[in-house]
Amino acid sequence: MIVSRTCCHFLGVYPIIAGVATWIAGGLQTVEIVSAFGKAFADNRYMGLIWLTLSVIALLERNGLKEQARHLISRLHAATTGRVL
Repeated sequence: MIVSRTCCHFLGVYPIIAGVATWIAGGLQTVEIVSAFGKAFADNRYMGLIWLTLSVIALLERNGLKEQARHLISRLHAATTGRVL
């Protein structure tokens, strides 16, 4: 599966790769790198929820959420307030 450059940048993949490359070039061990990512994730726990939500929305969009919403709205075109309530 090929992931577009925009998607990688949007999801923050390139900054992570750049950080890992910098840490490796700086001589840090793998355990220290994983520990730093774990600490950052624990300190910013709610940011993880935002990334998870964005990922789920992206997957839903890819699998036809927009088309399903359009179909549902077209079916509700004749709906009135009385019918909805």
